[in-house]
Amino acid sequence: MIAEILKKPDAHFRWLKTGSMWTGSIILAIFLNLALFSLMPRLIQSNHKQPQEYDKIQTVDFIRMKPKEISPKPREKKKEPEKKALEKQNIVKSATSPPKPSFKKPELPIELNARLPVGAIQLPAPDIKSISMEGPDLKDFYDVGEIDSPLTPVVQMHPVYPMIAKRQGIEGWVKVRFLVTETGRVEKVAILDAQPVNIFDQAVTQCVNAWRFKPGTVEGIPVNVWAETVIRFELE
Repeated sequence: MIAEILKKPDAHFRWLKTGSMWTGSIILAIFLNLALFSLMPRLIQSNHKQPQEYDKIQTVDFIRMKPKEISPKPREKKKEPEKKALEKQNIVKSATSPPKPSFKKPELPIELNARLPVGAIQLPAPDIKSISMEGPDLKDFYDVGEIDSPLTPVVQMHPVYPMIAKRQGIEGWVKVRFLVTETGRVEKVAILDAQPVNIFDQAVTQCVNAWRFKPGTVEGIPVNVWAETVIRFELE
């Protein structure tokens, strides 16, 4: 191949030209790389020095302090002389305390008899009557006329008119007797008389058992009271 190049002078010239270009570029690249490698440490050192220079700068903080308040010294009271203080105390005592009244012993114009007997004199006392603190003797049952006040109804319902008597137009009345207990309830309901018989008895018994009264009293004590009444059934 070299022999062929020697035979052709133009080709030899081209080969030399390309070889010189490659060698020149290689040398230039080596020179640039060496220059860069030599500059890199300096650049790195210069970057590290900058923060050190900034570290040297010191910051200054300004704080505003309140001025100290100087409290005035308390004034010392001048002590008065002891004589003036005692005089003032005597004046105050004389102004506040009223003058003491002077009492004279009474002179009795009567002469006392020293021969009177000395000893305790007993006066006659009245007879003491014994009063019993127990309550009155109460009976088991009372009539309406024996209590302190008449019975007062609290709950008093009207009886129900039987349907049979209402349809047939039957009217009548029932006389009933019952016991109002100490608590005001109704017990022992009994039919004394009725007209007509056995028509209104059941309605009256149910009605009276539901009644409630204020209990009767004897001397303020609740008692059992017998009561009677007549209930009439009339059609409107």
